[in-house]
Amino acid sequence: MAKKISRESIYNKAMPWWKNEIYGNELLGMRLLRKKSVKEMARVTGEDIGDINTIEKTMGEFPAPPPVAGIYMMYLSCNMNHVYQFRKIVGGDKKDFKESRTIGSKLKKDVYKKCKNRCVVCRAEDNLHIHHVKKYSEGGLNELDNLVLLCPSCHADTHKNDVSYHMLKSAAERGEHRG
Repeated sequence: MAKKISRESIYNKAMPWWKNEIYGNELLGMRLLRKKSVKEMARVTGEDIGDINTIEKTMGEFPAPPPVAGIYMMYLSCNMNHVYQFRKIVGGDKKDFKESRTIGSKLKKDVYKKCKNRCVVCRAEDNLHIHHVKKYSEGGLNELDNLVLLCPSCHADTHKNDVSYHMLKSAAERGEHRG
């Protein structure tokens, strides 16, 4: 069964492919990561195979058309974290690609140790969350220097303008508060 991609989502100016320039080589990376053919992506996007090849061969010369980038991202289940990782790999700053946002147990222990088992904002000690300083969705990685501990209230405050704010705020209202 083919994945349904709504025209409304593709042309929604709040989507990341309208807010960020995404280049053809990043679309190529997504396609190869998901093991899809140029032919399949041409069918999904409605573009000619030759046009898809041309778009994918651009190495930061000019951004891909936002609707094409959006279709790639939605069809291939990729997000801006994928784009940022591809940029680091192409730029030589990173060697491998990490698909998962799961934080391993050793890294969790290291974050707790670094933050002395307390929220880095209010110093609370209960119900701590691990927070990405540079958002995961913006390329922030699961690395010690990008992770801190926050209590639910401070975590919600950090995400006030994000979709995740309401989820975090309700966690804080269930009895978890600033220390």
